[in-house]
Amino acid sequence: MQTRARLSTWMSCLLAAIVVISLFSWLAYRSAEQKRLNGLLVEKAYEGDLNAVSRALKQGADPNAMDEQWVPPDAFSRLKSYFSSATKGPTTALMRASIAGHVEVVRVLLDRGADVNARGDAQHTALMDAMKNGRIEVVRLLISRGADVNAKNIYGTSTLGYLRWCMPQKQQEMRTILVKAGAHE
Repeated sequence: MQTRARLSTWMSCLLAAIVVISLFSWLAYRSAEQKRLNGLLVEKAYEGDLNAVSRALKQGADPNAMDEQWVPPDAFSRLKSYFSSATKGPTTALMRASIAGHVEVVRVLLDRGADVNARGDAQHTALMDAMKNGRIEVVRLLISRGADVNAKNIYGTSTLGYLRWCMPQKQQEMRTILVKAGAHE
């Protein structure tokens, strides 16, 4: 009888260990899958692939996830990102789509819960990224969805301060849009 009780205890412990190992394996898989989906979302947002962005979101990608390992896909963009504080370090799909000027991707991300005022590593925002790259329609959309027009990065540069990096032919229009929305130095 005592042997049977020991065997039963041993089997219960073995079963519990199998359950715990299976649970940890499943969680590790989900974590890796989530990371893959989030990375895919950032990449496809930058490329402007609306179908892939929508698919990644439906499969569970987090619209606010920060992709710490994002690197632009082409050599020119990699070189440009080396010199640009707005493209180094952690970034969101919304920031990437804003940089590239993909208005419909920006709209889908915002509709799916992307934080319009999320901050990158230098405390830059998607609005700052869009301005810096002359993306007027994205700037209008972000402001209409509540982007903080008076945000500042870690260097104290205001959203209006980002105009110095904007294309000269678009600076006045950008300034008008921002001031109309309540921006000040």
